[in-house]
Amino acid sequence: MKESAKETVLVTEWYCPANDTRRIELQRALLENLSCCSFAKVILFAETRDGIPDEAKRNPKLVIINSETRPSFQEIFAYANRQLRETQVVVANNDISFRNSGALDVDTGTFAVFSRHELIGSEITWSPDACADSQDAWLFQTPCRVKGATFFMGRIGCDNRLAWLARMSGYHVRNDGRSTVTIHYHESQHRGPERANHVPSPYLTISEEGEAIEFLHPRSPASDLLRSLTCNFHSAVFTIRFIIARVVRMLAARRYS
Repeated sequence: MKESAKETVLVTEWYCPANDTRRIELQRALLENLSCCSFAKVILFAETRDGIPDEAKRNPKLVIINSETRPSFQEIFAYANRQLRETQVVVANNDISFRNSGALDVDTGTFAVFSRHELIGSEITWSPDACADSQDAWLFQTPCRVKGATFFMGRIGCDNRLAWLARMSGYHVRNDGRSTVTIHYHESQHRGPERANHVPSPYLTISEEGEAIEFLHPRSPASDLLRSLTCNFHSAVFTIRFIIARVVRMLAARRYS
């Protein structure tokens, strides 16, 4: 496997699932990422050290950050900007393995997202549901300029929301999911309570071909806009820009219809 030309650090999180099968999946992903030559370090925001394999604890690449609560994306970006200056950073769900990823590379103006591959039995396959609206890992150069991402990994819609915030923050967003193999370990299908409610839209889907589509959640467009307006300052500013752009397009369409 070719090593990354730039030093790359993986940032992820750890909790200890009560479900044994799920815990083994997370342990496997962690150990494989520690063995991946693409990563100089693996930063682990850990709610507990229970369940972290001893082999991982002995690995000098592992840095454990004690965390009483799950960090939001914005907190992870802030940590990266403080502690990992001028570094290429991957943020990934804790059930994603980069064991077959090869070299990773991104410029300062690009925010890369990765749609996943699935492990089904012993076969690594391009996920049947892999598409523009599903990502589990993100790559950028510090300092990260994404604003408004005050939600954590795993919530429904977090990937599309993060892609939208990245573009609204001035990034070119691209999907490297097909060319960079990220393996999703979730045959157990065990899910946590964080799936209960979705992150509000607007969202952005981005295909590998570069097709980008902004959209609102089809079941709750009005309430999502209200939630987005009241999340935080940057979310409010971006949402107002989104609304104005939509109104301008609607008026232009009526004018020329």
